[in-house]
Amino acid sequence: MAMTDPPQMHDDELRIDDALASRLVAHHLRQWSHLPLRRVRSRGTVNAIFRLGDDLAVRLPRTPRWARSVEEIEASDAWLGAARPALPLLIPEPVAVVPASDEFPLPWVVHRWIDGEPMSDAVADSFVTADRLGAFVQALHALPTPGPEVARSVKAISRVAWDPFFRDVVVHLDDIVDVADAVQVWESTLEAPAWRGESVWVHADLLVDNLLARNGSLAAVIDFECYGAGDPALDLTPGWFLFSKTQRVRFRSIVDADDATWTRARNHALRSVMGIRYYATTNPEFSAMCQRTLRRAVYDE
Repeated sequence: MAMTDPPQMHDDELRIDDALASRLVAHHLRQWSHLPLRRVRSRGTVNAIFRLGDDLAVRLPRTPRWARSVEEIEASDAWLGAARPALPLLIPEPVAVVPASDEFPLPWVVHRWIDGEPMSDAVADSFVTADRLGAFVQALHALPTPGPEVARSVKAISRVAWDPFFRDVVVHLDDIVDVADAVQVWESTLEAPAWRGESVWVHADLLVDNLLARNGSLAAVIDFECYGAGDPALDLTPGWFLFSKTQRVRFRSIVDADDATWTRARNHALRSVMGIRYYATTNPEFSAMCQRTLRRAVYDE
């Protein structure tokens, strides 16, 4: 039975239904066209995901804003292959890249399917996850330094550039937090010294939806589409997105974040304000995650 299409989340979102996905596989992946195709239920906001047979995952970008070129995808695939042996958790294994076509105007990808399930809140907010994710972040940031030709992560937006957006949005969230408290905490994060070291490789989108569990334990990190060079603080946002205070303290100790880096990470966590109203009706679970993150970032220190 076909899964009901989720509500459209973005103004420029392409309509991606089961029939379209089946046609694309039949036209471009004929060697696998006999395999069953089924939509994967996900809170993800960037890609529609389909499982192809038992071993493959088809990822179709929902909107041109966040789609990547074939060249960008191939560079990412090469990096994933080189990084995989050095990382302590499973990461995506690319299988195929399909260019844009008349039927679908954006490039799309096929990855090896990773067995696992979305993390429950209980598994996410645990010492085991804090330990395992902290070790992953450490290993990722210890990879050879990105060269000058490596693009910065799309999430590497300065605090100065973000400041007016935060203030414009948070004023309408007085049912979620005390606006004065939120602004006060935000302003305190603006005072933290900037990162002065070399950029590191960052995933930059370590949300619970991009983590998979197996046998009740974190096993894989997926969705590297925001990867690139950046401030290590970009990968410390799980301190608020995933963890309540006790686990947050443990995670911080594992990644060994100094005060300035931790404060910049808190600034990135506060940017969750953007998802609260935007996804309130089309992706309420994602909106609820953003609300919880905002409250933690304002009050849990």
